Amino acid sequence: MKDFDFYSFASHCDDYLAVLDNDLHFVEVNNVWVSFLQLTEEKIEGKSLLEHVFHEDLDGFKSLTTEMRLDDFKSNQRLRLLGFGNNFIHTQFSIRKTESGFELLLRDVSQETEDAMVVQKAAQLGDLGAWSHDPVADKSYWNEVVYHIYDLENDAPMDHKTVVGLYHPDDMDRMLKVIEALYEKQKGYDEITRIITPKNSLKWIRVVAEPIVNSGEIIWINGFVQDVTQRQQLLQSLQESIEQKDLALKGIKSGVFDHNLITDEISYSPDFIDMLGLPNKSQLKTLNDFIHPEDIEGAAKRFFDGIKKPGNYYENHFRLKVAKGQYRHYEVYGWRKKDKEGVKTVRIVGNVVDVHERVVAEQKQKGYLDQVEALLNNGFVNTVLLDRDGRVLMADSESRKIGIEEYGSDAVESN
Repeated sequence: MKDFDFYSFASHCDDYLAVLDNDLHFVEVNNVWVSFLQLTEEKIEGKSLLEHVFHEDLDGFKSLTTEMRLDDFKSNQRLRLLGFGNNFIHTQFSIRKTESGFELLLRDVSQETEDAMVVQKAAQLGDLGAWSHDPVADKSYWNEVVYHIYDLENDAPMDHKTVVGLYHPDDMDRMLKVIEALYEKQKGYDEITRIITPKNSLKWIRVVAEPIVNSGEIIWINGFVQDVTQRQQLLQSLQESIEQKDLALKGIKSGVFDHNLITDEISYSPDFIDMLGLPNKSQLKTLNDFIHPEDIEGAAKRFFDGIKKPGNYYENHFRLKVAKGQYRHYEVYGWRKKDKEGVKTVRIVGNVVDVHERVVAEQKQKGYLDQVEALLNNGFVNTVLLDRDGRVLMADSESRKIGIEEYGSDAVESN
């Protein structure tokens, strides 16, 4: 194979061309290298190419060149190079081994690579704004979506100050510490924060930043920003709903239980233990020990009848002994799991609800009505109690009897 005619090709080529010696030092370069490294050809010649290889690619590139033999040719290889001011590019290169060293051709594919990264992230995160930052030159680059998310005019300066000025006052300190940690720990972040845009709109955004580090120094930062306002509003509504339900459960003084009918084991939630005023669950061996003696038989009958009924619901009620030996009224609501045949109940999970105040109020009301009815029945005249609309609320037994005999209906029952 004839030696490569470097000069005749180099003057018309926009790619990076170089002749290297066996130790990978520059022997000859074309003008593209001069622009990239900001050095004259004379100063470039004799320098090591390895000084400008991204550190993560260094071992792979050295291994590839070490294993090559005379006239070996490798193409479509990837390599990242560092230029002036730590500017770096993604390249695709071809290399041939010669008697005196290597012939190298690199093509800058940075734009293709960055576009691929944006497409990949877009697929993961949905509509997003892509940005990057050069910390050495202190310059940032945004796509149009970034301007749209921040409600910025197209001529707004692309800098750190512009973005930080939009952070919600309550999130400002946290985000500044996050950014500071990126430079100190050289690790990326993925944060959700609030901003107030120039249009006075409150938005939730997700900000992702990924630093590119070479030899212990951040040389570039790639990032993405996404408007997640709608999602956060839905999450906030859901959280409020959960909190309301939690407060409601606490308000009705309920306790969760899980009864395995196969092993006859019952577990109770801490709330249930607290309801009974017990210091710990070890004191709750069996619920029957706490049921009012007068309610045990009825509760047991409702239990055995309930687990045999069609469907999956379960209900019961009884009085339980709580702290200081007092009894309170409780209702049980559960869901029954059936066996594979769908016949036998094998498990009940449900809530034991404190309904003492309601039951006591109903009992007082019934007692009051019983007293009124007794008063009516023991009177010496026929008495009828009407509401404002003339409907019969109560009547003595004699008046009700007359109504049935003469009019064929009980005025009280018909209401």
